Amino acid sequence: MKRHYPEKTRTTNAFNIYYIKQFGVNGVYFQDSIFVKHTASLRKVENGLDEPLPRVTSHELGHALSLPHRQNVTNLMASGTSGFALSAEEIQRARAAAGKFGWIKPAGTLLAEANRLFDSGQKADALRIYQSLALLPFETPQLTQARRRLKAGAGR
Repeated sequence: MKRHYPEKTRTTNAFNIYYIKQFGVNGVYFQDSIFVKHTASLRKVENGLDEPLPRVTSHELGHALSLPHRQNVTNLMASGTSGFALSAEEIQRARAAAGKFGWIKPAGTLLAEANRLFDSGQKADALRIYQSLALLPFETPQLTQARRRLKAGAGR
């Protein structure tokens, strides 16, 4: 697999994800890289995610965050289905695994970093972090605050 990811494309502070044309399976996770077949196909389940690339990528990211395969076809970790659900236990396990990656930071930590940058006059850097947080599809006090600050141009 090393020939599919040249050294110059890899980083140590993110998940290295490669979309490849010819592959025997939909996707695979290795310790330093994820490979996803660009023509991945899934068995549909009721209310499943009918978008193979994001679903397979998410499944492989689940492996990167220590989640094993599941047999429940509506679950993200079921192989080859369009399921995308995670249990509370799986979410907790994935969060714990994410905490072991030094480059993954919780939203509250990122918000504090953006506020520090803003206060020190580095508004452009602060706005980039606010923008990243604002794009997350969740509703939390930290994300609401980031969206407000982004909308106001990082003003307080």
